[in-house]
Amino acid sequence: MRKARCGVAILTLMLTLTTALAGQDAKPAFIGDIYGPMGATTVPADAPPLFAAVAIDDPLLGGGETGIVKSWIAAKRPVEVHLFEQGGHGFGMYPKETTSTGWFDEFVRWLDMHGMIKPGH
Repeated sequence: MRKARCGVAILTLMLTLTTALAGQDAKPAFIGDIYGPMGATTVPADAPPLFAAVAIDDPLLGGGETGIVKSWIAAKRPVEVHLFEQGGHGFGMYPKETTSTGWFDEFVRWLDMHGMIKPGH
């Protein structure tokens, strides 16, 4: 059962990224690839900024692969990557004694830097 759930999770991540990049109607303002696929991909000229975060010890997607980041750089599109030493898969689900626990604060700062956070009224 665990392998089936892992397969569904990876398929869902890949479909979401594929839709964001190649979907005719999908024009996201940004892509947040949080413990998602990190392999190289074709990046359209108008691809949105990418924020990627993954833990090297993620049993599903870790290992230090950064092909997606290299793809964004080659396409001259904005990209930020956080490659955490520890955190496993799902490091944002609960606090851990690792630096990956702070990923969301980093993500918010990145969104703010790109002008995607508007002050409340």
